[in-house]
Amino acid sequence: MSMTRRNLLKTSVATAVAANGVAWFGASEVFGADTTLIPGASHWGPFKAVVKKGVLVGVQPLQDIDAMPTTMLTQGLISRVYSKTRVKYPMVRRSYLACCARRCCRGGCSG
Repeated sequence: MSMTRRNLLKTSVATAVAANGVAWFGASEVFGADTTLIPGASHWGPFKAVVKKGVLVGVQPLQDIDAMPTTMLTQGLISRVYSKTRVKYPMVRRSYLACCARRCCRGGCSG
């Protein structure tokens, strides 16, 4: 088999999809009954979240609002949602809570 430009491109696309998974869906994509589209926005741009059985499986950029979505929106958003380093619950410093117990949360207490 001789390697033509067309075969090289087809193989490259298939390899990229297999390696990265499908995270970007077209605007006219049809989904099953267990999949919902939820509109949202981040500082990377507006999107529709593709949620299947309660899990974010993809991001659908809003092309009419953002003509050139960044890769952070199309690929990075999913990796940030399920990252091990993500803060899952609201946090507060223990020292702040101790200070509030003494009723000096805004810097009125010394020490």
